[in-house]
Amino acid sequence: MTSARFSQTQLVEGQASGETTANEYLAMLEIIMNGEVLDRDLTTPPGSPSDGDLYIVAASATGAWTGEDGNLAYYLSGWKFITPKSGLTVFITDEKVVYAYSAVESLWFPVQKIWSTTEHWTGLYSSISGGKIYSKVIEIGALPNTTMASTAHSISTIDFAGHVRSEHVVRDDVNSVMYPGNGNLVVLTGTHVLEYTVNATNVVVNVTFDATDWDMTVRLEYEKV
Repeated sequence: MTSARFSQTQLVEGQASGETTANEYLAMLEIIMNGEVLDRDLTTPPGSPSDGDLYIVAASATGAWTGEDGNLAYYLSGWKFITPKSGLTVFITDEKVVYAYSAVESLWFPVQKIWSTTEHWTGLYSSISGGKIYSKVIEIGALPNTTMASTAHSISTIDFAGHVRSEHVVRDDVNSVMYPGNGNLVVLTGTHVLEYTVNATNVVVNVTFDATDWDMTVRLEYEKV
């Protein structure tokens, strides 16, 4: 007999060495309940694992993880694997981010907004089209002086007819002032105005003042064609 959700061997009446089965099951539950995933990007097992270590196996895994892409791998005197179920939530230690699993897409996704320069599916869908909503952070860096500047976003398939939005952080390096916000118009003072737009290839920033002491980060949310 196996458990309904994670297919773990269950005790049966009169089973010899039943404590081994019970202890392995309890150890697995302890690891899952703690939910601490050390890494989600490894394709090969780490060289010196410790009992209780937990990983999400990355795509195209090799070695002892071959064929376990997307599954949870935990070490307990050897590698053991769990096929995740919808709603399973873990904490990715090296990224300090919470991830959940969706069996609809067979994918892990972040359950909180992430300021990541790597494109990722947010786990959200457009309420209008039903399409997946992706996110990527564009580091604009130092701003121009009373002119326009462009930064490539390297996203080739933004669907401008669908869900596209942005949020930003603008920082004054001199005074250590930070201006977070949503939308593409930033009024820093009555005479200091910053505006940015997103086109098929770039984030275009236009400022009305000498902004070379300022830097900017833009986080985009969008659907893909």
